[in-house]
Parts: sequence; C-alpha cells; structure tokens
Amino acid sequence: MAAPTLQAEAAAFLIVQTGACAPTIPTHVADDILLATVMVWVPSTAGVIADIPTQSNWNKLGSVDLNGATKDGQIAWFWRRATASGTTVSFARGAGWDTGTDSAFGARVDVIRGCVTSGNPYDNFQMSTQFTTANQNTPAVTVSGVDRLVMFFEANCVDTTTAQFTARTGFTMGTNRASTGGTGGGARNARLVTGSNVAAAASTHVAPAAGRFYAYAGISFKPPVPTDTSVGEISLESIPEPLTRTDHVLKVRARKSTSAGTVTASAALYEGGSNRSGNLTSSAITTSFVDYALPIADADAEDITSYTNLSIRFWGDSPSGETSSLEISEIWFEAPPGDEEDTTPPVVALTSASTFKMSDESTKDSYSFSFTVDEDCQAWKAKVVSDEEDTHDAGTEVESGGAATSAAAVTGSITYAELVAAGMGAEGNKILKFFAQDTAGNWST
Repeated sequence: MAAPTLQAEAAAFLIVQTGACAPTIPTHVADDILLATVMVWVPSTAGVIADIPTQSNWNKLGSVDLNGATKDGQIAWFWRRATASGTTVSFARGAGWDTGTDSAFGARVDVIRGCVTSGNPYDNFQMSTQFTTANQNTPAVTVSGVDRLVMFFEANCVDTTTAQFTARTGFTMGTNRASTGGTGGGARNARLVTGSNVAAAASTHVAPAAGRFYAYAGISFKPPVPTDTSVGEISLESIPEPLTRTDHVLKVRARKSTSAGTVTASAALYEGGSNRSGNLTSSAITTSFVDYALPIADADAEDITSYTNLSIRFWGDSPSGETSSLEISEIWFEAPPGDEEDTTPPVVALTSASTFKMSDESTKDSYSFSFTVDEDCQAWKAKVVSDEEDTHDAGTEVESGGAATSAAAVTGSITYAELVAAGMGAEGNKILKFFAQDTAGNWST
C-alpha cells in the first residue's frame, strides 16, 4: 500500500477584486482529490461579511474568520473528487462583499493523487485560529493508519509575494503562491508521509503586517484500500528434512492481465493450518510471465516441525485497489537438500568356504566363517534357512553379532553343538545364510 502524493500544485494564487474567482486547476485524472484554499479580505464591506460560498460538487472542510467579531475576511478550504480530467471551478463571491481596490478574493487548487477511491478521502481535518504574530502552531492532526499523507495548508491576506510560511519541522514545503492584486494574499502547503499522529507544533512564519492575518488547516489523506483475489492452495509432496533451516524460498511464475495499476503476487507456506512463512509479497507483476522469489526468513523456517504436511497458499493483491487478474503458471517451494531415506540393503560377501561338512568328531565339529559387508552395519546374524532366497526373518538363528565395518572381515565359528541346540539335527544338508543390518535399518537379502 502506497501513501497518497501531492501530484500537482497550483501555478498561481489567483486574486480578483470583482466577480468570481476561477483558479486554474492543475492537470489531474479521475479520482484525484482537488483541494482548494480560498481567501477573502474585504474590510470595507459593511458589517460582518458573508461566508465564502460552497460551489456545486465541492465539499467545505472548514473556515477561519479573520479580524474577530468584525469578520472582515475569511479563509476556507474545500475539496472534491475529480470524475475526469479537465475539471474547472469558479468560486462565487459572497453576498454584499465590497469590490473596491482594498479587497482581495483569491484561491489556489492543489491535486492529491492516490487516495481511497470512494467515500471520504481523509481521516481527520483540523484548523488553527487566525494569527497575527510569527511562528504560530500548526494544528494537531489525528492519523488513523499507515501510509497517510498529512498536509498543512496555509493562507494569508498579506500584501506581498514573499513567502510567509517557510518551514515546519519534519515536513517538505510546497511552492509558495502569492499575489499583490488588490490588498494581496497568498497560500502554501507542507507535507509528510506518516503512520503516526502529528502534534501541534510551531511553524516558521513571518509576522503579518498590522491588521493582516494568516491561518492553517491540517488534513490526513487516506490511501486506497487494497484489493485481493481469492486464495488458492496446493499441497506439497513430502521431502526429507533439510540439513539446515536456511535458504527456504517460495517461487511464483506469474503475470497480470492488464498494464494499468500495480498488482503483486502473495504466498505463504503452511504446515497444516499454521502459517510458517508469514505472508510474502512479490515486487510489481508485469504482463509477461516472470519468476518471482519470495524468501522465507530463517527464523520462520525454524518453526517448521515436519516437511511431510506442507502446502502453499497464494493470492493476488492490488495495493492501489485496481481491477486486474493475476495468472500463476507455476508455484513451488525450494529448501536445502536433506538426508534422503536409505532403502538400499547391504550386501554380504562370504569369504570362507561356501560348502563344508560337520560331525560330532572333535576335529570336524565346527565351521570357521568369514564374510564382509559393503557398508557399515550395526548387526549381523547367521541363520539356518530352508531356501537360499529366504530373508532375514526366516529360519533359525544360530549365531549373531554387533557392528561390522565396511569391507572389514567378520570372523567366527559355528559348532556342531550349536546346530543341534538350535534343533537342526545332526543329519542331512543344511543351508547356512549370513545377514547384516545397516545403520538405516535395512537387512541384507
């Protein structure tokens, strides 16, 4: 979401002594906010002067009377939303206003762009009272959210073209516009983008000549309300747990349907119903398919407890409230490699005799075996089986042992007595098979 901007400033502060005041409005487009600062100073008018009239399609923000109860003048501020380019305005004179050379009826219109596109374009509007001494406070302005454009609009009835309002701490000054037509007058603005309330504070302002005045208005312009598309979701295949919780990233290949306005792609990595990445947003999407990377903070990646139940939720955003569609052709998740699941069984190679005879005679009652494995193993066993293709869970175990190192010989002996004790009997052919279990838990076949 972007803050509104001062799109264009008035080229002049137009002053007339008779008739309506029709300031030129700077170049603008539909939905721009037009802010008019209008001043009248007619001290020769009998009695209290009439208020500055509000023109058709304009909204009055407020006004400050000049010269107290006598009310010889007034400063007022008005706004309207442009419906198209080329807007014009003619501010009518109040009933009974003097038209002599000692009068001044002036106005300027500034253009604000990027405000909320419907309803009231501002959070808060405040005014000062009339001032006759230097460096008086601008009013406090309440801000109701982030990305607000806070502006102060000054106007005076001083007969000079020299800037009167010259500084407000923290604010960028606009262009001074003033005229010495009639009894003279001028207006200037200052601006600041902020998400915090602005307190009343001293300005830098020249003390007006005796019998002349100035005043301030403060306003907080609201940014547009972002619009989002509906949310899509895809489930991800299980992946091995990465060796590190860094360099996690979501990637989106996307384009927008129209060239107007800013559109972004947003996505989030979910583990079940828990958002593990926060909502991540791309840079502005173009009208051609491009890959956009959305890095996940390492601290967020640390919160992932399982990589077997992940999904990606995704949607489109228009920070400025534009109407457009977002097309996503691909979306995926990247993470560092993990330990792949080991499903390969070890291989046992018998290095002793593959056939032998045993009996209960003392010199023939044992078999010395030797075998190797092709990887480190955590256990081994020897079993009498009925078929050479039998697996480790078949047959009868007659011998077992612990760890075996890859390529290192495992040696031992099996006795006639062990076979008999295992119920193998003393007669007939027996098949003795050696099995090993690797560190991943796989048994040789």
